[in-house]
Amino acid sequence: MTADILSHPAPEPDELLTWGPLPDQVADLFLGSTDKPVLIALHGGFWRPAYDRTHLRHLGRAFSDLGYSVVLPEYRRALGDPDVTTDDVRVGLHVLPTAVHGYFDGRVVLLGHSAGGHLALWASAACPPSGLIGTLALAPIADLQQADVAGLGRGAVRDFLGGPASSRVDLDPTLLGAPATRTIVIMGGQDDVVPTPTSDGYLRAHPDVTVDVLETADHYDLIDPRSPIWPSITATLDDVCRVSS
Repeated sequence: MTADILSHPAPEPDELLTWGPLPDQVADLFLGSTDKPVLIALHGGFWRPAYDRTHLRHLGRAFSDLGYSVVLPEYRRALGDPDVTTDDVRVGLHVLPTAVHGYFDGRVVLLGHSAGGHLALWASAACPPSGLIGTLALAPIADLQQADVAGLGRGAVRDFLGGPASSRVDLDPTLLGAPATRTIVIMGGQDDVVPTPTSDGYLRAHPDVTVDVLETADHYDLIDPRSPIWPSITATLDDVCRVSS
């Protein structure tokens, strides 16, 4: 697969949720069944305004077809002002599950891809939502210091933070406490956007986190239901829910 998942025509959500007064304080909702946790999925895009939640709609529909009610929050992306992003994530994670009327049984699974993976790992340690039973981070930017040194995304970390990673250690999952609940990191062995070594520091710091490297997968395979590795993603999500139930 390639980055065409970013532009491939996506299904429309079942509902659009509004959880704040600002244009980016909305979320797409794909309805599933009533016997599975609500899945909140945070999109990536190196925290840049050019990328929004719409490229995760394929994932949202695919998981809703499996019975999960999927919420795709938008969040503000303001380069050099990371607090607007993390504030939106913090508030959204706490108010959105209860907005899924009739489908929320009190359990939440948090998923994030790329920069959204960073936000998911950060939130699972810093501000886990009520009812969180597990976190699934797909190709996450898990170690901001290492990503900064590597210059990932043409300096994306410094653009996001407005300075070096060392200036905001409170936003670096590697330097925070252990995640609140079971956490699994999945990386693609062919990923040249967020290469697998950029998670090494995070995994050393948090040895209880499970890591799975899918050797044939690239960065976008992990969020593309057309990918041959997609059954591995769905199986891992099901496993998180089964073990945590």
